[in-house]
Amino acid sequence: MNDNELAGWLLAHGGPAIRFRTTTELLAEASAGDLVHLEEDLLASPSVKEWLERLTPPLSEADLRRMPARGAAFENMKQIHHANDFAFENIMGKLVQYGSRAGMPVFDERTRPWREWLKAATNEPGRNGVSAFLIDLVASFLWMAGYRDGAVRQHVSERLERIAAFAEERRYDIYIDQDTYPGFPASYRKHKLIDQAAWLLRS
Repeated sequence: MNDNELAGWLLAHGGPAIRFRTTTELLAEASAGDLVHLEEDLLASPSVKEWLERLTPPLSEADLRRMPARGAAFENMKQIHHANDFAFENIMGKLVQYGSRAGMPVFDERTRPWREWLKAATNEPGRNGVSAFLIDLVASFLWMAGYRDGAVRQHVSERLERIAAFAEERRYDIYIDQDTYPGFPASYRKHKLIDQAAWLLRS
């Protein structure tokens, strides 16, 4: 089976996501009309609609202020980085795998609050290692979804520049004593702890 035959088989037997991605990523040409219909089918598919509904806006500053400080930090992190299906990283990963991308109006509308959040977070001074990690996650998934301008490009470019500079130093002192943090969970003792300063890539 050659590439054209394989693409034909995928189009004949695949669901909306497979047909859309096969057409846009594997085939050399497709008519504008075909792409419109394929995108409509993709966005109308139950799986994509379900995951789009799960992509809720980030917690507002007012929401976080109403929570105890420790709880607010945890809830803010949990909405972005978590094993469950309400976390930004899992929702975006699934939607991108299905074929959702920048330029699809309903997807743009759902990601807009997160792109605005990233713009505000990127320009906020005094970030710690956890907030830097969360910003990296959001920027990475937005980039993967095709958002390549504004705060997304700014953050990804700056991050790559810091990584390159850090790598050139050939530093390996990136770990910190676990006892630096009182109450460090015993279940994590077997794992080394990366210093927040190393994550921020500060000299």
